[in-house]
Amino acid sequence: ALEALRDYCPVSKELVPYLIKAYNTTLLNAPSNSLYDGYEALGQFAELDSGYTAQRDYEIATIGMLVADIIEMIEPGADDAIPVLVGMLSLNRYEARKRAIEVLGKMGADAVPFLVTFLETESDPSSRRDALRILADIGGQAEDAVPQLITALKDSDCSIYLSAIKALSSIGSLAVPALIIELQNEDADIRRRAGRALSMMGSDALDALPELIIALDDEDACVRVYAIVTLGHLRANTVSAIQRLRELSENDPDDCVRMKAEESLALILGEETD
Repeated sequence: ALEALRDYCPVSKELVPYLIKAYNTTLLNAPSNSLYDGYEALGQFAELDSGYTAQRDYEIATIGMLVADIIEMIEPGADDAIPVLVGMLSLNRYEARKRAIEVLGKMGADAVPFLVTFLETESDPSSRRDALRILADIGGQAEDAVPQLITALKDSDCSIYLSAIKALSSIGSLAVPALIIELQNEDADIRRRAGRALSMMGSDALDALPELIIALDDEDACVRVYAIVTLGHLRANTVSAIQRLRELSENDPDDCVRMKAEESLALILGEETD
């Protein structure tokens, strides 16, 4: 029925409650672990577990993707279905999560509160990465997610904090105040991550200019590099920036810092580098 609705029928927002019901009914009625609980005592649990779980995952994912297809056709006007799409981020099948990501990314600011709540409660790294990816796609409309993205920036999982960096850089100038604070964090790793996010923003990082100049004196070479690169992107043609960049290009003990300082100076002064 959902396939026919998607392929042959006009759709409207009046369908949304029925789509939600179709998905939730599938969640309740798809083959569940209770069907093979009795087999555990017989030693057959392991054999049946994968079969029932795979069937359940397939049925839920199939209905979920059909629902997502129709929601995309209806949107705007399908906001009530956002929780269904966010819930799909926890499904085991990648193709279903991917479809939910694509549709949620088009729903903009309306999806942000649900994604923030999801990040606060979800522990699975893969699902959290998917939510962060959507926020990166939403970009500047995801300002309300900045506090949760800063939390993700501090995560020990490399894939999580890298996804947070991308999302924060996509949000742009609205994320700068929070990143300025983290640029002064006692933990060098966090300062590096904040610096990296700012370096990916281009001109949106302009409000961080004073703090970036201060970061040129950071004890961590990577933080200095990110500050240098960002100043180059900003064409920071101020006396203090140019003077300090010259000093770093000539005297910094780190080869990469010296090289990047020279490159950023060339950008600022309109010179060509070899």
